[in-house]
Amino acid sequence: MSDEQAVPIILEKLHKDTFDHEDALRSLLPSTTSIEQLKSIRGNLVEQLNRSQDDLGSIKNGYNESNNNLLAQKNEFNVTVREVVGQLQCLHLTAEDTQSSIVQLTSEIKNLDVAKKNLTSSMTLLKRLQMLVTAYEKLRTLRQNRQIGEATSLMLAMLQLLQFFKNYRSVERIASLSRNITEFQRSFYEQVFENFQLQFKKANSIRGGFNAASVEGLHELCGFIDVNGPKCSNALKDWYCHHQLDGFFKVFRENEEAGLLENFSRRYDWFFKLLQTYDDQHALIFPAHWRMDIQLCVYFCNETKADLSKILKGKDISYPVFFTSIRQTLDFQNALKKRFSHVLNEHSLEGSIKTQTFQTFESLSNEFNPYYKVYIEHEAKQLETLFISFPSKDETSSEESNQILSSSMQLFQLYRKIMGHFLQFTRGPPLIGLKNLFANWLRRYIEIELLADLQSLSFSQYAVHLNTAEYIHRTTLELEKRFREVCHADLLEQMSFQKVIDNLLNCKSLLIKSCTKKFENSIKTSLEPFGKMDLRNLDTVGDQSNYVSNAIHEMKLNADEYLGTIEQNTLARNFCDRVCESFTRQFFYYIYTIKPISEIGAEQILLDLCSFKNFLLKLPSSKPDYTITDSYINHLTIFMGYIETLLKTLLTPSLPKEGIIQSYLFLIKDRSVSNFTIILDMKGVPKSEQSSYLQLFSSFVSKKNDLSDNSAIFLYLNPSTYTDLNIRSRLSLDLTPEASSRTLQSLGRLFTSKKKNG
Repeated sequence: MSDEQAVPIILEKLHKDTFDHEDALRSLLPSTTSIEQLKSIRGNLVEQLNRSQDDLGSIKNGYNESNNNLLAQKNEFNVTVREVVGQLQCLHLTAEDTQSSIVQLTSEIKNLDVAKKNLTSSMTLLKRLQMLVTAYEKLRTLRQNRQIGEATSLMLAMLQLLQFFKNYRSVERIASLSRNITEFQRSFYEQVFENFQLQFKKANSIRGGFNAASVEGLHELCGFIDVNGPKCSNALKDWYCHHQLDGFFKVFRENEEAGLLENFSRRYDWFFKLLQTYDDQHALIFPAHWRMDIQLCVYFCNETKADLSKILKGKDISYPVFFTSIRQTLDFQNALKKRFSHVLNEHSLEGSIKTQTFQTFESLSNEFNPYYKVYIEHEAKQLETLFISFPSKDETSSEESNQILSSSMQLFQLYRKIMGHFLQFTRGPPLIGLKNLFANWLRRYIEIELLADLQSLSFSQYAVHLNTAEYIHRTTLELEKRFREVCHADLLEQMSFQKVIDNLLNCKSLLIKSCTKKFENSIKTSLEPFGKMDLRNLDTVGDQSNYVSNAIHEMKLNADEYLGTIEQNTLARNFCDRVCESFTRQFFYYIYTIKPISEIGAEQILLDLCSFKNFLLKLPSSKPDYTITDSYINHLTIFMGYIETLLKTLLTPSLPKEGIIQSYLFLIKDRSVSNFTIILDMKGVPKSEQSSYLQLFSSFVSKKNDLSDNSAIFLYLNPSTYTDLNIRSRLSLDLTPEASSRTLQSLGRLFTSKKKNG
């Protein structure tokens, strides 16, 4: 590196804190030969130093000059700031002076407004006070001159002005004037009211007294009373109503005979004449908005209601008197509603007044509500008469497609007639009594007509009774719906016929159980020849046994009699299901009673069973409009499968022992020793030899894990139940085919699963 290049680098390093002199010397004198150049290097350094000092002096002079300029600018800025602050202080003082002036000016304006308002109010007050005094003085003059027409409008104005001064009664002179005016108003009103009474009585006492002049005069008096407020007008209304009904009180309250319930229609006739008098003579006397005819009717209804309550409590009422009285009262109420329908529908009339008026009109008939037991007792006698007239033998209706008892139709026809009449009178609480009456007689009908002497019924009669029970069930629900439609909303919960529905369900259950028991007895009788057969020494299998045709014929007659009459498909299906169960139970019984059964005997029974199965398969077709369903076929297959499985097991010879045991485990698939013992008994294996069979059976069972504890077959093949042929199976079906189907489906699944596992 040349010394010209090294010098600037060294100069740059001089400004650093890490400057190393040795490194700098090595840069300048990299070799020994460079010592010779020391003089030139020193000269370069001196030259560089001088140049740097010149540059530093120039920079220092520039800095001093800039510093002086900044000081001058700072001084100038301070002077400007002082001037601005001074100007702001001047503006602040000016603003405060302006604000003070504005506040003072605003206050003066407000004072002027208040003064103007007070002045205007004072002028208005004085003006109205003058008007009040003038009206008061003028009214005094008009009162003396009996100028009621002019006084009416002036009285209204004076009362309005007096209402204005209500808040100024702390002023003694105004309070004194208000007291004087109030006293004057009261005395003037009393004078006019008394004058109205005198003029009305005078006009009422002479023929043609209510001429145009007198009516106009009375109308002016009513107008004056009206402007005095509701309290005054109501007093006049009450006086008029009481005055008009004074004769009514004398006739019907003081005369015992006229006040009887039997003569109640005279009251209504008398009042209608009174209303006619009002229409002809009094209607124009009163202001239209008073609705004086409505007031008169309300007054009459309230008074009559009080009389009616006393009369009804005071004596026993016969049905004719009750019926006539309630009919006349309802006719009277309907006449009043019809008369005032257009008035009460006007929008100008308040809703509360409309409701109250209608309630007052209806209050008369409501007084009869606690005494409807008289009416209901009379209808109960009609129902009792109807029951007495029912034929001793069942008669079906020819008017309905359903084969039902005609007496049930007669009952509901009478119900409709009674209810139609009853609804003309009331739809309130007495409906509860009518509903209870209907419910009680429905229960009596079920007991007397449907459940009496069940054992003597034929199969067709069982079907007719079940059809009738279903008809009553359906019609009772419609009757309940009708009661709920017509009754008041607060009575809905009390319009239930649930107890009757429960009775009907129990009735159908009893009918089905009784019919099933009767059919079981017929099956038992039909199969008795089968129970007397000896199949131990049978050599060959021929045609079906002789008893089969007779048994099928007998069962078909009974089934056709029932299924040809029953209407509801669910009841037909229920019957067919029960027939299958009854036949299975009885057939199992007779199989057990004819033991021992040889292999040929088991084949013969299987052949006979095939005929019974074909008959049972076609059994539902005895009902014309019923189609055999897959569920019924499955149901029948399950029960026939029980018998077939047993007979197939009996087809296996008892020797060798392993054969009968393997056949039992393959077909029946249970591990029950007692059940296997029953099979051995039916095969005729002596008791003394059965122990060896049972030991071998236990050995086979221990090697199989897919066996059930008890086969469904032995729920029917149970010798312990055969001590009484009339004992029902533990699987007797429920009322509904659905419940029956569920039970049998469970058994079917059990049987099918065992068969698949085998």
